[in-house]
Amino acid sequence: MPGTETSDKKWWSVKAEDVMTVDKRYKKEDIQALRTWLEKQPHLPPVSDEQLLVFLAACNFSLELSKKTIDINYTLRTKNPRMWKDRELDNPILNDIRDKIQIGVLPHKKGHPAIFMYKVLPMDASLYDVELILRIAYMVQDLSQLLEGPNPEGYIFIIDMANVTLGHILRNPLTLFATALKYAQEGSCCTIRGFHFMNSGPVLETFLNMLKPFINADVWKLIKAHEKTTGLDKHLDLDEIPKDYHGTGPSIEELCKNYYNMIREYRPWFIYEETLRVDESKRPPDNKTADGLQGSFRKLDLD
Repeated sequence: MPGTETSDKKWWSVKAEDVMTVDKRYKKEDIQALRTWLEKQPHLPPVSDEQLLVFLAACNFSLELSKKTIDINYTLRTKNPRMWKDRELDNPILNDIRDKIQIGVLPHKKGHPAIFMYKVLPMDASLYDVELILRIAYMVQDLSQLLEGPNPEGYIFIIDMANVTLGHILRNPLTLFATALKYAQEGSCCTIRGFHFMNSGPVLETFLNMLKPFINADVWKLIKAHEKTTGLDKHLDLDEIPKDYHGTGPSIEELCKNYYNMIREYRPWFIYEETLRVDESKRPPDNKTADGLQGSFRKLDLD
């Protein structure tokens, strides 16, 4: 039954019972309310208590928003298998892209947002496959939450644009970026607290204007563009900034190596996670998951 506990509990480093004991914002009655709702949503997969707490934290502890986010999350994972299927880092399909990108997570400071780092290394535009890059990025995001548990402080994303050209971007359909934004803004468990684009310039300006119809106004306010590798110290503590960007944290190469190794360690969990998908034939007639993408766009400010 969708309302029951799942078998991945052993993989969570932080158990739901411990979270609810330490932080009273997390309530057993909210978990039960979501379970009661899940029992009436036979199309959805089983969801662990730990995962429900992650959804609640991402949704500012709103039950109604959590329900919507849960449905969108699993629906998008099901409808976009190239991003969320065969989640094995050493899958041959990832051979051309895996070592051309660096993705990692800074050591988390309690009470602070988690910080994700993304960098594309020099590569031919023909290899720039955003769906496969996102497959790895979403593996990193999922593993981070499995290790750290719920984080109501949210997530900051630092993206280095140094090696990205317009040719790289235009190789991928706009609908793909729109789907990624739909997930980030409405379906992800990663509450957005900031986007920092490093080594920005005309390519970033053009790219963001392409995404103009799909970025929510509230998210747009969180975008910061940095012309070079400096400026993060205005927004983050030095130990939250990789040494590549004038901080004292681990380099992005170290962060990436660490997470790639852990993804391999957690291979059995990723195999299990692929079973947690939507069965549209069982979706209740009155449940209509919106497919539309909408938003607004404002002028980009440069630090």
